[in-house]
Amino acid sequence: MNRTLRFVPDISLCAQRAEEIFIKEAGLDREGEKYCSMREEARLVLGEILPEMKPAAAYTYYSDFELNGRELEVDGEILTCEAFGKIGSDSIRGLWVFAATSGFTSEEGGSVLRQVYEDIWGTAFTDAVRELLLEKMSGDCPVSRSFGPGFYGMDVSEIRVIAGLTDFDAAGVSLADRSLLMPEKSCAGIVFSVNESYRHPGSACSYCKGSSRGCNMCYERLLNK
Repeated sequence: MNRTLRFVPDISLCAQRAEEIFIKEAGLDREGEKYCSMREEARLVLGEILPEMKPAAAYTYYSDFELNGRELEVDGEILTCEAFGKIGSDSIRGLWVFAATSGFTSEEGGSVLRQVYEDIWGTAFTDAVRELLLEKMSGDCPVSRSFGPGFYGMDVSEIRVIAGLTDFDAAGVSLADRSLLMPEKSCAGIVFSVNESYRHPGSACSYCKGSSRGCNMCYERLLNK
């Protein structure tokens, strides 16, 4: 495995980015006294749990790879993803394998609304870390969006292959039974370093294997609606 780098974003910048994501995901990006009051309640919850947030990421770069249709071979490991089949290998310069986390685990207790807010804040911070990491990766050349288990037709079991290609420990992330990441508010995936000929292979929704009944709970859909 290549050398893994650690990324710890500025907590203030991460919180600012997370708030933008939170407001959109929670449906609080509307005008009116009701939504203003709900945003203030959400910020109060954040103020209480912010000391427990430990945002961090780990990422490893690979220049030696082989992309054949749906299969990506890296360091002797093979990752399978439906969307890979629509990416031209000549548009890829290399790839990053990453893990990112908010470092936060919500605890039981408190009102239902508080528990909901804590859950969304944890997700928002994880996505903020991922976004900031992608911006750091793109410092030298453009990068693709991230591909990961559960998105773009990549099976969740692929998380075990990803775990073998970067150092989860460096991000404070571990892999539990049944392919679950711990802390729960964590993610992992692949980001391609690309050239000007790269074209993203559609939306994550076009590869979704879930039920349409789950659309209203899908962050990818909420982010792009």
